Amino acid sequence: MDTGQDGSASQGGQYPVYVGMWINWSRGRVLGSTLTISRRDADLLIAFTAFFIAFVTTRVWRIICFAFHRAYSTADPRDGIYHQRQTILRNSSSPESGIQTLLQLLWVNRHSDGWLRPLPAAIAATLCISTFTVAGGFSSQISSAVGNEVLIKPSNCGYTRGVPRTPSNPSYFSVSSNRATIISNAANYALQCYSDENLGLLDCNRFAAKQIPKRIYSQANCPFKDRLCQDQTTNLRIDSGYLDSHEVLGFNSPPK
Repeated sequence: MDTGQDGSASQGGQYPVYVGMWINWSRGRVLGSTLTISRRDADLLIAFTAFFIAFVTTRVWRIICFAFHRAYSTADPRDGIYHQRQTILRNSSSPESGIQTLLQLLWVNRHSDGWLRPLPAAIAATLCISTFTVAGGFSSQISSAVGNEVLIKPSNCGYTRGVPRTPSNPSYFSVSSNRATIISNAANYALQCYSDENLGLLDCNRFAAKQIPKRIYSQANCPFKDRLCQDQTTNLRIDSGYLDSHEVLGFNSPPK
């Protein structure tokens, strides 16, 4: 489960975040199954998870008691320690009460033969308490156990269409202003993150890969007609080769 600051935007409010179930294909279909919810809902989920762990603890202890009671049961005559231990296993409602009464039984019969017979059940109660106490403490880590990645909504992807390119149309100026803002933000990002003097004012980990791998050829042949190139053999060619759209471009999709 991954959480953001709210149900619609990531930290910083720059991108709309998808809320709900999705698959992070970096980890596969099974391990990549992810639930993204808002911070408020995540706090409630963590609280209910801790309560659920406490609820499960008593049920697991009852199963343990049943297993011990069944394993120790016999039709042959037995002493008082046997019957007291069976009574405790039959009526203990929680591992806390079970370990308390079992330790009392050990202490009272410490001078009798076979007084250590309730010890395995007492150790099982201690392990039950310890295990679920640790599980309850780590339940708060459920929101970041597998990472903090979220899925960006594709609501703003694509081209702006249906706006006539005439200055008399008011929508034309809003689209032009939006494009100018996008170009300006891209220029600032490139200046801050790809120049030699990085001022550290922007988060340069915005994309899945900071740079696209490329090969540069400074002595490439002219790929166009002869009259379009000043020289036929000293042209600059930049080739990225085949790109992994998942690792490089950040498209969350199955490998196929």
